[in-house]
Amino acid sequence: MVYFEIALLGVALALDACCVSMSNGLNDKVLKTQKALLFGLVFGFFQALMPLIGYGIGELSGVMLHSIIQNVDHFIAFGLLAIVGGKMIYDGFKQEDCDEETKMTFWLLIIQGIATSIDALAVGFLIKTMDGADIWLSILIIGLITFVLASLAYIIGNKFGNILSNKSTIIGGLILLAIGSKILIEHLIKGI
Repeated sequence: MVYFEIALLGVALALDACCVSMSNGLNDKVLKTQKALLFGLVFGFFQALMPLIGYGIGELSGVMLHSIIQNVDHFIAFGLLAIVGGKMIYDGFKQEDCDEETKMTFWLLIIQGIATSIDALAVGFLIKTMDGADIWLSILIIGLITFVLASLAYIIGNKFGNILSNKSTIIGGLILLAIGSKILIEHLIKGI
């Protein structure tokens, strides 16, 4: 039963990565399977890595550092997604004058992977408290779920991106800003 809960947690954690992956797919004119797999791999890697880091921090430091991380993780995620989303919107408006595709760099993908998985740090602390949960199997489940869902989201985004044409980069940037804002607002409301 504990791994069913971990799987549900993995789906919940993967949703932000899926939205970002879908917005990346919106931006690409040609569907490339290897790119969909790369996006899934990067997002899955970071969604698995962050709970492992959180678990390790919990083992080393206890509750104090956990509360510090929870106090700033939403600001970091919002900032990173706002920068990437803002750049996509800027490129989208700039691109309306010429018909060129906005380039996704590897480092931009890494930033997106980190930004969408920072909240998963806290999951490592949660896994530490779950009876019978093995951290290695838990992060494998979370990473695989994110890999599959983010890869599929990229493909879906790409199909819609071809329909939306040049507006897709702007839409993708707006989606990233919305995700970052959602993360920030949710955490700020919890603090009230």
